[in-house]
Amino acid sequence: MGWSDVVSNIAMKVPWERFMFRPRDESRALEQFAATLPAATASGPLTSTPTATKASAPTPNPTEIGSQGVSEASALSLPTTEETVADLKKRLAKELYRFQLDLAAECKIAGKPCDCCEKHPILGIESMVEELVPMDPGNPAYSALGQWIKANAHKLTIEASASGKYDQEYPRMAAAMRAFRKDLMGTEALSAMRAA
Repeated sequence: MGWSDVVSNIAMKVPWERFMFRPRDESRALEQFAATLPAATASGPLTSTPTATKASAPTPNPTEIGSQGVSEASALSLPTTEETVADLKKRLAKELYRFQLDLAAECKIAGKPCDCCEKHPILGIESMVEELVPMDPGNPAYSALGQWIKANAHKLTIEASASGKYDQEYPRMAAAMRAFRKDLMGTEALSAMRAA
């Protein structure tokens, strides 16, 4: 082993990138990033430990929020229950229309049995019905629709579609979905499902 080998071994162990490149300044990078954000989100100089600012903020007691006046959460413009119900009704009507089309096609695509009536429509319809029942308890259409889904779920499987056993019943089921949609929206017009 000669002197050149010793020098090259030492040179290989020296972290040259520390000498050639400056280390990144994290706080400066955060400040530059904050400068690109809208003014409302940049609330002052940033530190490299954002958890320290979160930990120092006191958590308000829920009983104190009402006595303090307007809280941060109430400053947001949230939808009312009526607006939420109207939006969910439109979504449910769209799901019912899609389900109606799948039932009219006897739960088949290109003449072949599919899961188009089994998974997504049932879950989507059931979840919206369960969400709407407590928000709009005076509307009996939700519970009737939920009961219909539970009573007919076994007829909506791939196996049921492949058997051909319910092919005569699927058009009647499609008509039932149209009737549920009419009860829900007050009309059969597809324009009622569009956002206003």
